[in-house]
Amino acid sequence: MEAEQAGSLAGDIMDGVIDAAGVEEIINDTKKAAQEVVTGVEDIEQQTRQNLRSTQAPVVQNIPLPDISSIEMPNLDPLSQERLDLDEQLFGRPSRLG
Repeated sequence: MEAEQAGSLAGDIMDGVIDAAGVEEIINDTKKAAQEVVTGVEDIEQQTRQNLRSTQAPVVQNIPLPDISSIEMPNLDPLSQERLDLDEQLFGRPSRLG
Protein backbone atom coordinates (compact mmCIF):
# COMPACT_ATOMS: atom_id res chain seq x y z
CA MET A 1 0.00 0.00 0.00
CA GLU A 2 1.36 3.38 -0.99
CA ALA A 3 1.76 6.14 1.57
CA GLU A 4 -0.85 8.30 -0.17
CA GLN A 5 -3.35 5.43 -0.16
CA ALA A 6 -2.70 4.78 3.52
CA GLY A 7 -3.18 8.45 4.32
CA SER A 8 -6.40 8.57 2.32
CA LEU A 9 -7.75 5.46 4.05
CA ALA A 10 -6.83 6.85 7.47
CA GLY A 11 -8.67 10.07 6.63
CA ASP A 12 -11.72 8.13 5.44
CA ILE A 13 -11.72 6.08 8.66
CA MET A 14 -11.49 9.20 10.80
CA ASP A 15 -14.27 10.89 8.80
CA GLY A 16 -16.51 7.84 9.27
CA VAL A 17 -16.63 7.06 5.54
CA ILE A 18 -15.26 3.59 6.26
CA ASP A 19 -17.07 1.68 9.00
CA ALA A 20 -15.76 -1.09 11.28
CA ALA A 21 -16.39 -3.78 8.65
CA GLY A 22 -14.37 -1.77 6.13
CA VAL A 23 -11.55 -1.39 8.61
CA GLU A 24 -11.55 -5.14 9.20
CA GLU A 25 -11.40 -5.72 5.46
CA ILE A 26 -8.44 -3.35 5.13
CA ILE A 27 -6.69 -5.09 8.03
CA ASN A 28 -7.31 -8.52 6.50
CA ASP A 29 -6.01 -7.37 3.10
CA THR A 30 -2.92 -5.97 4.78
CA LYS A 31 -2.38 -9.24 6.67
CA LYS A 32 -2.68 -11.21 3.42
CA ALA A 33 -0.18 -8.92 1.69
CA ALA A 34 2.25 -9.21 4.60
CA GLN A 35 1.91 -13.01 4.58
CA GLU A 36 2.65 -13.07 0.83
CA VAL A 37 5.80 -11.04 1.44
CA VAL A 38 6.88 -13.38 4.25
CA THR A 39 6.24 -16.42 2.05
CA GLY A 40 8.26 -14.84 -0.77
CA VAL A 41 11.18 -14.12 1.56
CA GLU A 42 11.07 -17.67 2.93
CA ASP A 43 11.11 -19.04 -0.63
CA ILE A 44 14.12 -16.89 -1.50
CA GLU A 45 15.88 -18.05 1.67
CA GLN A 46 15.22 -21.70 0.84
CA GLN A 47 16.46 -21.27 -2.74
CA THR A 48 19.58 -19.48 -1.51
CA ARG A 49 20.37 -22.23 0.98
CA GLN A 50 19.88 -24.87 -1.71
CA ASN A 51 22.13 -22.96 -4.14
CA LEU A 52 24.82 -22.62 -1.49
CA ARG A 53 24.71 -26.34 -0.76
CA SER A 54 24.99 -27.23 -4.43
CA THR A 55 27.89 -24.84 -5.14
CA GLN A 56 30.05 -25.64 -2.13
CA ALA A 57 32.86 -28.13 -2.53
CA PRO A 58 32.32 -31.42 -0.74
CA VAL A 59 33.95 -31.72 2.65
CA VAL A 60 37.15 -33.75 2.52
CA GLN A 61 37.37 -35.95 5.58
CA ASN A 62 40.92 -37.27 5.38
CA ILE A 63 43.56 -35.17 3.74
CA PRO A 64 46.66 -37.22 2.97
CA LEU A 65 49.74 -35.63 4.48
CA PRO A 66 53.18 -35.96 2.90
CA ASP A 67 55.91 -37.88 4.67
CA ILE A 68 58.56 -35.47 5.90
CA SER A 69 61.74 -36.94 7.28
CA SER A 70 62.95 -33.87 9.13
CA ILE A 71 63.16 -30.14 8.89
CA GLU A 72 66.10 -27.85 9.41
CA MET A 73 65.52 -25.01 11.80
CA PRO A 74 66.84 -21.68 10.56
CA ASN A 75 69.68 -20.04 12.40
CA LEU A 76 67.99 -17.43 14.56
CA ASP A 77 71.22 -15.90 15.81
CA PRO A 78 71.16 -12.24 14.67
CA LEU A 79 74.97 -12.25 14.43
CA SER A 80 75.25 -15.39 12.28
CA GLN A 81 77.19 -15.03 9.06
CA GLU A 82 74.05 -15.85 7.03
CA ARG A 83 72.16 -13.03 8.73
CA LEU A 84 75.00 -10.58 8.25
CA ASP A 85 75.25 -11.51 4.56
CA LEU A 86 71.50 -11.07 4.13
CA ASP A 87 71.61 -7.64 5.77
CA GLU A 88 74.38 -6.63 3.39
CA GLN A 89 72.40 -7.89 0.38
CA LEU A 90 69.23 -6.09 1.47
CA PHE A 91 70.75 -2.75 2.39
CA GLY A 92 73.75 -2.66 0.04
CA ARG A 93 76.27 -2.03 2.80
CA PRO A 94 77.91 -4.02 5.56
CA SER A 95 75.59 -4.96 8.39
CA ARG A 96 75.57 -2.75 11.45
CA LEU A 97 75.03 -5.83 13.62
CA GLY A 98 78.45 -7.38 13.00
